[in-house]
Amino acid sequence: MSVLMLELGLIEGPRARQLENDVADYAESIRKSFLLLKLCICDSPTSATIDLSQIAASVADEFVPAARSKQVDLSVTTGSSALIVGHNEAIVESARCLVDNAIRFAPRGTQVRISCHPGSSLTVEDAGPGIPEAVARFSFEPFATPPLDSACFGLGLTIATRTAGMHGGSLKMGRSEALGGARVVMRLSTPE
Repeated sequence: MSVLMLELGLIEGPRARQLENDVADYAESIRKSFLLLKLCICDSPTSATIDLSQIAASVADEFVPAARSKQVDLSVTTGSSALIVGHNEAIVESARCLVDNAIRFAPRGTQVRISCHPGSSLTVEDAGPGIPEAVARFSFEPFATPPLDSACFGLGLTIATRTAGMHGGSLKMGRSEALGGARVVMRLSTPE
């Protein structure tokens, strides 16, 4: 992939830039596929202590450029530390997937909010159109993608669902009362 990206970098024109984006999207889907495979093999979370508030803040920082490019107001609300014992890589990637989806599907000029609460829950909500019921039914299946989003490979919600499950929790989708769009809550709880 790296060699292909270097070669594409030597070619001028919009078609080469589109191919670079396509290769980058493909590489990301491969990375997520390997993580999902690793999560499917893992029976229980590792025993690292993780602060969900720090993860929420870090993931928000990572997505500031994407949010700015769509003129999306990205905010984070965290209370005190929300500590959990779990699989750090899986939880971070799940948070990334949820925020990426919210920014990707939020209309230009709207808002995305990440919040973390004691009791080990991470919520991502947006001011977009919400998740249509027909899409919500199959969104948790691997490689299920909305019909109009060719850049989406449909692994994010599957990774987040598997992560929540391996931590004794759940992933719920619904409508945001505060913002009017989609609301996804990942609840995590680990065995004592």
